[in-house]
Formats: sequence, C-alpha cells, structure tokens
Amino acid sequence: MKKVKDTLVSFPGLVIIHQKIAAYETGRHSHEEHEFFLPMQGQITVNHPAGTVKAGPGKMLYVPPGMEHDFTSSAEGSGERLIWMVEPRLWQRQVKVAFDPVAMPVNNLAKELLFYLLVNGGGAGRTYFISALLEALKQSLESASLTERKVRLDVAGAKAADPRLQKALGILR
Repeated sequence: MKKVKDTLVSFPGLVIIHQKIAAYETGRHSHEEHEFFLPMQGQITVNHPAGTVKAGPGKMLYVPPGMEHDFTSSAEGSGERLIWMVEPRLWQRQVKVAFDPVAMPVNNLAKELLFYLLVNGGGAGRTYFISALLEALKQSLESASLTERKVRLDVAGAKAADPRLQKALGILR
C-alpha cells in the first residue's frame, strides 16, 4: 500500500493540514490554537472534559484553545480530512468570541476557501481569503451555538412544571 503524506500549508496565524489516515487516534492533549476538523471520509470523534462531539462527511468540528481533548477517526474509507488551526491573535482580531466545542454542518464557503488556500497558497489575496474564511467560520459557530442553546432550552422546558419558568423559557426561545 502506498503511504500518503500529509499536505501542510502555513500562513501567519493559520495552519491547514490535509490527511488521509484511517483508524487514527491521538492521546489527550491541548494547544493554544482554535482547532477545526472537516472529515471527508469516515467519522471523527473528539472527546473533551465536557463531553464528546462527532462528525462525518457534511459536518465539521470545533475545539477551542486550551481545552484538553483527544480525537479518533474511524476505519471507514481513506480517513481523508482537513484539520486547521487558528492562532489566538488572528482569532481575536477578527472573530473576537470564544465558543464551546461543537459539531456543525459544513460551511461550503469555508471548505472552498480552505482547499483554495491549500492548493494555491492564496497568492497575493491570501489575507482576504483568510479573512473570509474566519468570517464564514464565525457565522457557522454562531449558528451552531444558537441551535445548541435552543435544544438545551427545549429540554429544560420539557422538564419545567412551574408555569412561571415555562413563560421565562418561552421568552428566551
């Protein structure tokens, strides 16, 4: 079997890695960067202190900086995936908000920008491509966070017997 090498490109504040490794797992670790996973074949599972997030094709995962986590990829397919890491300084300059770990639908604009940067290096306009990438990721994370919050409110509402609490939850929804 032919061994496939990782493809890695690095920009100021951003690293993008393309891998094809099935049935892979890391040990528990943390890092200062915001980390994203985009599985194109198989499934990726990220375990962290607050729980577990999973994604397969059509989804992507986010892990905030400083959070201990490990990840595993399934043995399905080639294990093809993109992993990218955004340094805190770049994140703070544009996104400015911290998010919890989450699985979310793939943002197609982000996916196209990642592959363009991976293949072409972005050329003279790379700063604009990276800026657009971060804006697309921010919008996806905001949407996913609102969805998660609504689910938690729905669960709380289902358990709330006090009509005053149900009214308050209705306002929050």
